[in-house]
Amino acid sequence: MIDFRYHVVSLVAVFLALSVGIVLGAGPLREELSATLEGQVSELREERNGLRAELDDTARRAEAKEDLVTLLSGPVAAERLAGARVVLVLTPGSDPNLADDIETTVALSGGSVVATTQVLPDAERPDAVATRYEVAEELAPLLDEPEPRQGSEPTFQTVLAATLAGADEAGQVGQWGPAELRMEELDLIEMEWAETTAEQEQIPGAPHRRPAEAAIVVSGGLDAATVDEPEGAERLELRLDLVAALGAAQLPTVVVSAGTDEYQDPAQIAQDPLVAAVRSEGDIAENVSTVDNGERRAGQLVAVLTLGHALQGEFGHWGLGPDAEAVSPSVPTSPTVEDDDAGATGPIAPTGLVPGGESTDDGTDPPSTPTP
Repeated sequence: MIDFRYHVVSLVAVFLALSVGIVLGAGPLREELSATLEGQVSELREERNGLRAELDDTARRAEAKEDLVTLLSGPVAAERLAGARVVLVLTPGSDPNLADDIETTVALSGGSVVATTQVLPDAERPDAVATRYEVAEELAPLLDEPEPRQGSEPTFQTVLAATLAGADEAGQVGQWGPAELRMEELDLIEMEWAETTAEQEQIPGAPHRRPAEAAIVVSGGLDAATVDEPEGAERLELRLDLVAALGAAQLPTVVVSAGTDEYQDPAQIAQDPLVAAVRSEGDIAENVSTVDNGERRAGQLVAVLTLGHALQGEFGHWGLGPDAEAVSPSVPTSPTVEDDDAGATGPIAPTGLVPGGESTDDGTDPPSTPTP
């Protein structure tokens, strides 16, 4: 049994230790500890100032490079998409500013965004399965829809792809136009055509619109955390179905996302889930291109170059992501698409706008801008 003397000795030892510590701290060790701490604080302050200066210099250099790319975008992009009609497809949650920047770069390349299709959130809701099935069953007989990514029955994604490609079923003429309107009525998509006047909108049967020749899918609204949840994973699958259908419909397609050109927390995955999924699924990756750094002007320029290659049947995956082939594809030495709007004979929709191509006064095509 521990007696009283043991407790007294323990208490005395504790107080002696405290006393020795106080004496040493206030005496011989005080100056040494203080000098050590002051030195460490000074070193940390200098390191912080150095990192701040380095960060400011990096930001300045990045801004200068962005300005240079912006300056060169016009000459490099010029006539790469000469006369090409492009449709923008915006996934739910995608950045409209990115879509605007891409549209500007397409215009610099000599192409034109003839329509912007916003896939609405209702098209991806779990309780909208019946609506998607209904529209597929109703519109499939009118359209030459591609094979679905999974299964054999038409889907909302395959009929949307056929609509954007202007692919009518044999014996049908211009049925992709009414199909578009039907999907809008069901709140699955919202489609805005460029340069459509008020007078044209009042003429339901006027042939003002022609389908696009290529598509740029602007991805967004999903991240690594979202797709880990069942609903997010299902949304990703539906988007993959659409991208696969666009490729299968032989509509040259580029999926553009943002994320890899900005700093990200190392614990997060910067690459867009849809881009990553397209690249990892061989059957889709062979028929569709991707660009993962669309937030910068360089990425937007790469998107245009990539679409030019896609129009020639060449697909690739570019950017700064871990599975990108390189930063950019090669720059062609001549325009990718000839401006043949004057003699085009593509399918005509019941409603819409026919965009016109530019030509010189003597009727010849505008000269291409040499590649720097």
